Amino acid sequence: MLKGLVVLSWLTIIYIVVVFFNNVNLVVLKKTLNDVALYKDWYWFVGLVLLSMVLRGLRWILFFNSILMVRKSELFLHHGWFFILSMMSLVRSGEANRVLWLKDKGMTPSLSISYILIEKLSDAFILSIFLIIGFVLVSNINLVFSVLVGFTFITAYIAVSLYGRQAHQTLEGLMSTVKSTSIQKALYFLGKIALIMTMLQSKRFNLSLLMFTVFIWFCVVCSFHLFITAQYSHVPFYASTLIVAMVNLTGVLNLTPANIGPFETSVVLVLMFYGVDELEASIFAVTLHFLVMGVTIGYGIICKGLIMASSIFNRQV
Repeated sequence: MLKGLVVLSWLTIIYIVVVFFNNVNLVVLKKTLNDVALYKDWYWFVGLVLLSMVLRGLRWILFFNSILMVRKSELFLHHGWFFILSMMSLVRSGEANRVLWLKDKGMTPSLSISYILIEKLSDAFILSIFLIIGFVLVSNINLVFSVLVGFTFITAYIAVSLYGRQAHQTLEGLMSTVKSTSIQKALYFLGKIALIMTMLQSKRFNLSLLMFTVFIWFCVVCSFHLFITAQYSHVPFYASTLIVAMVNLTGVLNLTPANIGPFETSVVLVLMFYGVDELEASIFAVTLHFLVMGVTIGYGIICKGLIMASSIFNRQV
């Protein structure tokens, strides 16, 4: 099942790329690529994207490493590798690799899934705040649906933070009302997840997690803004913030591998609002996406290489 989704993910990527290049104006494509080639501050872009990836790994170590008897370096490297697998897979199916690895290291599936959900929810919460602020400042009514999605994520995070224990008790109560063993097992599993997620009721933990998450996404926004303003200097910082929020919130479920399609649409919608031609904005969006993918995939490959090197060294010792 998982291998089939991986194959389907890569076939989808190839199909989308072929369709794009069959319909693009080569003259405009060449101009955009030339502009990108002249971009002098690429090292800031790459550095900030890499810094956000490093901070993701540190966040997992600092906030979600309570019971694992695993070296922090091993946990950090595997987080980087599993992030790439998740990013490149349909409906985030690559996260199953992280759950299975954590299970081998002694973490129960309910605990690992709870931690992953908290990680994703904290990202969505901060991005939703970025989205709403950007929407208010940009004042583009066409983006109102995105704001509704943002409010949904904010509501979900607050609900989980405040009512996790009540949800656990409700699920336990439902178990006694059903006769099906499979449904009882499912309710028990969900109840365990709800109970673990009550850790968000700790104000100190919650605030620390959110502040760390803000820093992660601030690095991403800065990297996008530097690259965007190198081509379109009139685009304000809050518009770049809006782009990052839209790009990543549309990729929560990864309905396409690497969020190809929704990513480009989000970038184009905002750039067109600032007077950029639709075709030029589309090519720029694709270019930006491939650069982001290149840096993150490169980071993941480095993590995987270090994991393999460490494994070989440990066997020799």
